[in-house]
This record gives sequence, C-alpha cells and structure tokens, in this order.
Amino acid sequence: MARPQGAKNIKTLETIAFREKFRNYCLFSGGFERFMDELESIKGRDYAKYFLAALEFAEPKLARSVDKDGNDVLPTSINVKITDERGPDSDSVSGVVHS
Repeated sequence: MARPQGAKNIKTLETIAFREKFRNYCLFSGGFERFMDELESIKGRDYAKYFLAALEFAEPKLARSVDKDGNDVLPTSINVKITDERGPDSDSVSGVVHS
C-alpha cells in the first residue's frame, strides 16, 4: 500500500525529529554556548575551517538554496578575513565564500 500524497516517509520523520532535538539542545540546554566556547579557543587556519563549516548551517550552499516554489535564489557572498593575534602577516586566512 502506497503512502498518501504529501505524507512523509519514515526517514524524513526521523530527520525532522533529530533536528528538533538538536535545536532544543542548542537553544535550551547550553549546546550553543558550549560550541561558541570551543570555537573561540581555536586559532588561525583551524578557526577559519571550523567557522566556515558551521556557517553552512546558517547560510546553505547555493545548490540547496531554493525558495518555497522551488526556484533558485540569488547567491549570497560573504567576505571573510581572519587573522590571529600576531597580526595580518602571520597565519592569516582570507577569501570569499559563495553560498
């Protein structure tokens, strides 16, 4: 017997439930503060790598950016320049991220 049109499959329902649990952990159980503490302890290129990886959750890649009707949306550009405490001539990372 087939699912009714518009009904979500089990994997989708599991994904929705996981996202809700993770959201609650981040917002109400200190997960976000713990993540920020860890992120702030990272320096140089590693900081840039982890920051940009986390940024994808807030600003999805273009391939996954569509409006409610399924139309592509315009890309967002984010200019990033990160330097460590030793100054811009040390272990710095810069670039442009297109999502």
